[in-house]
Amino acid sequence: MSAIALYIHHTSPLLPRPYTVFEPLRTLKDVVALPWFMVAVLATFLVGRVRRRGEWRLDAALGAFREHVSLRAMLPLGGRVLLALVLVVAYAALFDGPTVFDLLALGALAVFATERRRPISGWARLAAQTVLASLVFLAICYSYTILKSLTFAGREQVDAQIIAIERGIFGMVPHRVIAAWVSRHPSFVVACDWVYFRFFHHMALTTVLLVALRLGRERIEYLGALALCYVLGGPLYHVWPGAGPGYYDPGTYAFVEHHVLLTNVIRGWLYANTRAVLSGQATVVRTWGYIACMPSLHIAQELVMLYYARHSRFAFAVACAFTAVTLVSVVALGWHYPLDCIGGGFVAAFAIKVAHWQRDALLPPIVSDETDVELPPRRPFARAWIERSSG
Repeated sequence: MSAIALYIHHTSPLLPRPYTVFEPLRTLKDVVALPWFMVAVLATFLVGRVRRRGEWRLDAALGAFREHVSLRAMLPLGGRVLLALVLVVAYAALFDGPTVFDLLALGALAVFATERRRPISGWARLAAQTVLASLVFLAICYSYTILKSLTFAGREQVDAQIIAIERGIFGMVPHRVIAAWVSRHPSFVVACDWVYFRFFHHMALTTVLLVALRLGRERIEYLGALALCYVLGGPLYHVWPGAGPGYYDPGTYAFVEHHVLLTNVIRGWLYANTRAVLSGQATVVRTWGYIACMPSLHIAQELVMLYYARHSRFAFAVACAFTAVTLVSVVALGWHYPLDCIGGGFVAAFAIKVAHWQRDALLPPIVSDETDVELPPRRPFARAWIERSSG
């Protein structure tokens, strides 16, 4: 796919040669630097760690600590604490705006996450996986961006057809009904904007959960499913080139402009980038920075994240709530039609199926060597507490 995108990029008269290749990494930096993000990472890691260990008994843990603690046993802990201090100092120097709680969370995460001894070969394999995943991610973002930038080149928008199909299914125009309701709830509009742009944060936290659960092959499968959503989405935009209700039906979303929202900034930026390409005046190809709505890859990847959060009841419940608000947000803010969300659901299902089928082939054998631990059976907390009390 990257070779096809490279050919299109260098033969299309509409696309300039410069490309913002490192934009995805800058986005990742912005995610990591967000205040309270490291607190969320620590909380997610602990949720996964508790789930992996099954029922955690405080009395047994304290007893084991009293019996086994010694200077000899504390030496590895001292090394982890030193690593935590180095990471905290580096984080504070590299990123602006971290809270004290973020620094404390990062330090605690460094101590907890390195408690298992790993041979040098294991760390080398982990580093190789990280480098390989980063390169694949950048290549997929490039391919996806090139295809998305030309969604409307020589094509007519199908927004009218999408609305006609929805009217036939629902007997109304659903995005107008949703927008009318949301316009009367200003606080919910702001909440929708906040949730919509926490997409990459949710993606990172799902990865942290799978790391804490030590589900190595499942984590590779998850990342493969996310990548497949991009691989499928770029070509599918050309099948039904829709702009989305916020662009096609702007009067319905006039209320959005009355709020200070990131949606307003990004919507104008996407429109300017898309018009620049179509008029042949673009000076650089912007990663992700173009209009397209069918199918909704935002919803596709949210559903992928929801599926892989199923190993923890608590994480799954939180992911369900987040995904539910996202489903409303993408329509309420004018990014997608409900039909786009249905299309995103089909993309997610297909991507998960293919990733599961091919997960042993997603990484070269020299760097994979990933195994999944067997998670303990779930026990309702109330039942476990009653059994201990009566025993």
